[in-house]
Amino acid sequence: MQLLKFGAIHVTLAYRTRPRSSTCVIPDTILEKPNVEYFENSKAFFKDGSSMEYDAVIFTTGYRNHFPYLGSRFRVDAATSHYPAALYNGTLFFKEGHNNVFYVGVVATIHSFTYFEALAYWTCRFILGQLQNEPVSHEEMINRADEWIKKTEEITSESDAIRFQARLIEHLVKVADYPYPEICQTEQLFLEWVTVRQGEGNLLTFRDHTFKSFYTGKMTPPQPKPFMENTDDSVDENGEPVYASMYKYLWIIGGKEFHEFPDYTFEDHNGRWSKCAKSRLKDDKFNTAVKYVKYLDDTKKIIVTVEDLSSKETREEVFTHVIIASGIFSFPNLPVFPGIENFPGRRVLLIGAGYSGESIATQLLKFGATHVTLAYRTKPKSSTCVIPESILENPNVEYFESSKAFFKDGSSMEYDAVIFKTGYRNHFPFLEGRFRIDEGTSLYPAGLYNGTLFLNEGHNNLFYVGAQVHSFCLFESLAYWTCKFILGQLENEPVSHEEMLKNADEWHKESKTIAEEPQAVRFQSKLIEHVVQVADYPYPEICRMEPLVMEWIAVRQCKRNLLMFRDHSYKSLYTEKMAPPHPKPFMENTDDSLEGYLGQSELTSIENTTFLGVDSINDVSLM
Repeated sequence: MQLLKFGAIHVTLAYRTRPRSSTCVIPDTILEKPNVEYFENSKAFFKDGSSMEYDAVIFTTGYRNHFPYLGSRFRVDAATSHYPAALYNGTLFFKEGHNNVFYVGVVATIHSFTYFEALAYWTCRFILGQLQNEPVSHEEMINRADEWIKKTEEITSESDAIRFQARLIEHLVKVADYPYPEICQTEQLFLEWVTVRQGEGNLLTFRDHTFKSFYTGKMTPPQPKPFMENTDDSVDENGEPVYASMYKYLWIIGGKEFHEFPDYTFEDHNGRWSKCAKSRLKDDKFNTAVKYVKYLDDTKKIIVTVEDLSSKETREEVFTHVIIASGIFSFPNLPVFPGIENFPGRRVLLIGAGYSGESIATQLLKFGATHVTLAYRTKPKSSTCVIPESILENPNVEYFESSKAFFKDGSSMEYDAVIFKTGYRNHFPFLEGRFRIDEGTSLYPAGLYNGTLFLNEGHNNLFYVGAQVHSFCLFESLAYWTCKFILGQLENEPVSHEEMLKNADEWHKESKTIAEEPQAVRFQSKLIEHVVQVADYPYPEICRMEPLVMEWIAVRQCKRNLLMFRDHSYKSLYTEKMAPPHPKPFMENTDDSLEGYLGQSELTSIENTTFLGVDSINDVSLM
């Protein structure tokens, strides 16, 4: 749907078991094929004997249960399912019979936060000994789990899966005495959703349907635009900017009402920033990675080996119970198709030849683009660094005709994708117009004393930190000067308004004379040195940044091109140590994770997890 919304010519869904049209109405713009057998270059060959050329292949083949830090005897099956084997009530791992390892959120039924909420509640009450008639015997646990697993064999449709999950939720609510029985009404909403997809609307329109919250009893207001017409996710229904709110990037295919928490509805979200300001867990430890989990049979304790990612210290901690709540959407399930490794990349046009443009270009080439073109507005990237032959350059675009771009030099070329890397503008709509700096970005915005204090209104109480073309060192020194100015800790400040204006004007005029990268580096170094001096910044080493940046420019211009300069190492100004070389050259390292970049072992982060409606919990490890 997103691909069609943003201009894909056609999309094909390759299915493994049954076509999507068996569960909902498919628009004509979406084709369906039985799964791929193999690839030859850009052509996919399907199991029904048909074939078709494609510009891009996207794997949406789900995930696998992947818990490498657990001993093999404590792992659920890698394949996801409606009810994983060896889990009592869908959470307690009983295979080893110790009743202290739990899985919350590993089912592959209709992924429902309400179900996970019920599982988490039952788990907490089990650990705290607050459930009647629990624990039952090991044999009884096995029998009950087998009964649920047998019921999954009867699931042949989405509606069956929804009813199965509803029965599980009802069971958990009953045995755990869950305080919000309305959660059991989820089934009605899900089945309404299925009906909408099968009848009223197809895949392109069903998201426009609204549902009623079974907690507040209110209908969700209609969206301001139909889903397929709304291509701007950066503003809300009132035209206000959305600054990465809690739900902005959480795309859920069902109605959001299916996933509401009873004590924190979506309506509540408008008045509160996050789900629970205080955790009820004692001794929370965050920024910590789980390395291994070991069970001690003699003491029935669990040893968890963790690494503190701040101090880099590794330690072992002892727990009575372990809850695995890291979800299942982290380890991709990637099938293998013969020939996919030779699938050709796409022809991509990047409009904008700045640093972001070159970074995107190298990533595209790394991951298989056939060729990339940088369209520049003022001067080609090759005037500042060595460009590999796989990156073309053209003066800016004049116009498009279908998939063909026509450039200012009279040339033209067909492209599969266009990416705008044309920078940003200073945009502060929440400020009165009289307090705004110019929208165009620059090395030194006009009207800022020492690059930060806004002068146009002369009140000495509005500051811009970070509005210049970027350098963390400059931002650090500006922030330090700003703090000392506000606290009245700067000698001879504030000077007169006229003197501030003169100072700002001199810096701004000098910035306008800069035409080359080395000049920009020297100008910024000069500004940093000035701010460090007048603010008495405690780390004067920051002023030695210029040689490092000049070395970076020289590497790009002489020794290495855009595909290799990232492999160069530099010496820290503060530790005076050389950075070690990367494990792999940049263009060969296709793992962009922190672990892959640094060559570290696999890490599993602990997430901020909250339990609701139970007393304080001691001695529990969350993963």
